[in-house]
Amino acid sequence: MILTAMLKLYQLSLYTFPAKFRSAFADEMVEVFQMQLEQQARESVWAMLLVSFQEFYQLPLALCRVHLAAWRKKLVGQSLWQFVSRSPFHPLEPANDGRFSWRQTFLESMPFAVTSAALITFVYIRPEWLPADWQRQWLGLGWFVGLFALPMFLLGLARGMPRWAFPAGGLLLSYSQLLAQWYHLTFFWAGMLLAVFALTMMAIHTHLHSQPLPPFLRRIGQSIALDWTRLAFGLYAMLPFLIMTAFDGIYSVQRTPYLAMALVLMTLAGLVSIASKVAG
Repeated sequence: MILTAMLKLYQLSLYTFPAKFRSAFADEMVEVFQMQLEQQARESVWAMLLVSFQEFYQLPLALCRVHLAAWRKKLVGQSLWQFVSRSPFHPLEPANDGRFSWRQTFLESMPFAVTSAALITFVYIRPEWLPADWQRQWLGLGWFVGLFALPMFLLGLARGMPRWAFPAGGLLLSYSQLLAQWYHLTFFWAGMLLAVFALTMMAIHTHLHSQPLPPFLRRIGQSIALDWTRLAFGLYAMLPFLIMTAFDGIYSVQRTPYLAMALVLMTLAGLVSIASKVAG
């Protein structure tokens, strides 16, 4: 009789969980709990009551976790998923990128190859016009960013951000972080990134529920929705300047081979990822 009462009480407690969770797991949970009760009932009533107490004691915490997970899933479903599925960005044409075109592979891998070649030249050949303490003069590297990364990023921005434009954006982001660190503005830099993220979420919400974004912004959204790994390429392109920071202060004959190895591995890993048909 006690077993039946405990089992009935447990079944009633499951109604506090979300409906989708109950339909997926309620029967299995009741079955497992019943097996535990029957097993402990063979020993003593107190053993069965102890198992019941432990189960109901853990119930509030499990209830909070399940409802929190359901709320998060619902929140994602109302924002990001709708952004991908309901927006006029879809249906999308197949991606024209390095997985299917050698020309695109060259364009996408160029930021990694050019940056690595430039850093290896600066360290090993050391042109006469290069300052002796160039690796710590981030302002002095602005010419490289201005001549290479910035034009490539702006051209990609004008063309709706194809995948080859994201690494250039990563180089600019990494360089801006180094400048912020140089001028002791790291917290301001982080705050600006959070502000950009917040504005992006607001733009997505406006696009879905109020007014479609301008064609220029929609092309960028289309590019991101087409292949989310493009954002990863942008973050990966931050590595060259991060590698410079990691090797700061050890530019000697004994240690520079490790710098070259890191840059070469970075370029090869980027090339493999770009050409992999598994990516994206």
